Amino acid sequence: MLSFDHYPFFQPDPDGRFGNISKAGFVANLATVRRAALGASIPFWVAIRVVPIPFGVVGGVVTQYDPSEAQLRWQAFTALAYGAKGIIYFTCESRITHPSPCLLVKRRLTLLSLYACWTVGGADWAMGTFDGAGMVEMKGNTSNHAPGPHYFQAQRINSVLRVFGTLLLNATSTGVYRMQSGDDAAAKLAGCAVSNVTMRQGCLGGACVAWSLVIGQFRLPDARTALLIVNQDDRHTVVPSFNGTAIKAWQEVDGSTGVAAAVQSDAPQLRGLALALAPGQGRLLLAGGDA
Repeated sequence: MLSFDHYPFFQPDPDGRFGNISKAGFVANLATVRRAALGASIPFWVAIRVVPIPFGVVGGVVTQYDPSEAQLRWQAFTALAYGAKGIIYFTCESRITHPSPCLLVKRRLTLLSLYACWTVGGADWAMGTFDGAGMVEMKGNTSNHAPGPHYFQAQRINSVLRVFGTLLLNATSTGVYRMQSGDDAAAKLAGCAVSNVTMRQGCLGGACVAWSLVIGQFRLPDARTALLIVNQDDRHTVVPSFNGTAIKAWQEVDGSTGVAAAVQSDAPQLRGLALALAPGQGRLLLAGGDA
């Protein structure tokens, strides 16, 4: 098994000043590790950022702040789209204590998902003290611990990962396709079961809202094709439309029950199949043929 950690900074980075700690750096590392894992025929796991890691001041911007639930979701589902088989949350506890409170809650955490949730180091480890925001926090004094907000955020995310994992854990990643506003769909989606994506953008005075999607394509053990479509915006909902002759044969896997049923358009007034994606959200489709 191959694993790595990467803790992105979520501020916009139009000029690339944040380098590898940016969202683009996170995605580039995923692509590299995916290639290595596929080449060696081994699974890979990703450790994602929960705590406000103190990157310091980069490009005049203070980089220490708590990631939102949408940003946790973006990390988890983007990793899943690239074929990750495990998600590790860094860190479980806000500070190192002995015995670790995470040993007490770890069983409850891991039962939520096929995707593991482990204690991976501690907030005082090698990097100074993080100002709170682990999944388990001290309450009132240093010997009393309780789940913090990130615990319940991870619980909600894991409830969907567990459902999707029943299909994707033994699936093979066959492609990852990224598309953003202004791209040529035919070129970007060559080889994908999706052949055309359009977006109804909000525009004012000639300026339109930018959007970005990643589509992870998988071959299931029963030879069906699965598509995990992930909104790459961690702040805004997007509604892409997918067009093609076989769309009516598609099914969507319900993130709560795991039941696959005919996919329904979220905006039937638009041409094609419109899917609303919350910030960082992923939706899992089973393609019924070439679209």
